[in-house]
Order: sequence, then C-alpha cells, then structure tokens
Amino acid sequence: MPSDPGERNPYEVHAERTIYTFAYLHEMGRHALRDGAARSQGSFYEWMTASVFAAFALEAYVNHLGSQRLKCWKELERSPWSAKLALLLEHLNQSPDRSLRPFQTVKEMFRFRDRLAHGRTERVENTGVQKLLPGERPHYPQAGWESQCTEEMAIRFMDDARAVIVQLHEWAGLDTTLLFALGEGGSTTSAINTAGEDERSGKDIV
Repeated sequence: MPSDPGERNPYEVHAERTIYTFAYLHEMGRHALRDGAARSQGSFYEWMTASVFAAFALEAYVNHLGSQRLKCWKELERSPWSAKLALLLEHLNQSPDRSLRPFQTVKEMFRFRDRLAHGRTERVENTGVQKLLPGERPHYPQAGWESQCTEEMAIRFMDDARAVIVQLHEWAGLDTTLLFALGEGGSTTSAINTAGEDERSGKDIV
C-alpha cells in the first residue's frame, strides 16, 4: 500500500512554461513509426501519420528558429514554407546541397503534406492484366499520395526532417543536447495561511 502523503494544503503558485510545438510534432511522428513497426501488416495509417508529421515538425521548427532570429517573422508566418526556409538559410549564410539528403527530401515531404492538407476527391483508373485467384478482388489504382504511405517513405521523411532540424540548429550555433525536449518551465510556490514559511521554486525540462 502506498504511504499516506498527508493533507493537501493551499499554496499560491506562479508557474510558466515554454512549449516547443515542433518537438511534440516530431514525437508524434516517431510514435506513429513505432506503432507501425510493431504490426506485421496493416500500418498504412501509421505511415501516413508519420509522413505528414515530419513536415509539420520541420515547418514548426523553422518558425521556432525564425522567430528567434528575425524580428519580422510574425509578418512572414503565413508565407509558404519554402520562402520561410529560404529566408532562414540566407540569414544563417548557408546554401545546402538540395540534390543530397536530407535537404533533397524536403520538397517531396511538403508536396506529400500539401496533397493531404489541401485534399480533394480524385478519380484514378488504369487498365492492365492481373493474375488473380478464384474469387480474389482485383487491385485498385491508388492516388499518388496513397502510394507514398509506406514504411520506407515514412522513415525517410522522419529521419530527414530530424536531420534538417539538427543541421539548422547547429548552423545557428546552438547546443543540440536538449533540442527535442518538449518544453521547459519554472514555478514559485508559497504556502497560504500556515504557521511556518514554506516556499519552493524550481525549473524543469519537460
């Protein structure tokens, strides 16, 4: 049996927290990858989720770093991702080779994201020979984004999104040790209506 923690007393608490949204989005993508890998089959939606959240995480990080480095960033937040990334790279005085991973993957990653973010009903068709067992249903054609919902593509998107984030962070001269921490916060706690003083303060990485 757990020990009795005692009676709860009233405290005045001042707390604040900084939430790193890009880290949450990155962790969501990793979570989907782990769930998908744990199944022997039927992981289409996990691969789809991981691929989308890779792009979400990268754009959120670009907004995170851009807002720290450029005073005009609030005016740019609704600009296309490509324009924001280009501006940030120019500010960092970097010209990555876009023919090589991880930056090679960025355009394809966002193209996939945009097909779903601005999704529409599609009609696809094909004609060809299929070898089928008696009673077996034929294979239906897929939309372009459906064919990309594979484990291989999801891993590539997530790995390269993370690699770009780490590279941008390093180019900015920042320590990557706690880069993917979900946030940090601090609090001050003071007892109310008690005989003795009881004050606490602390800072946490979450």
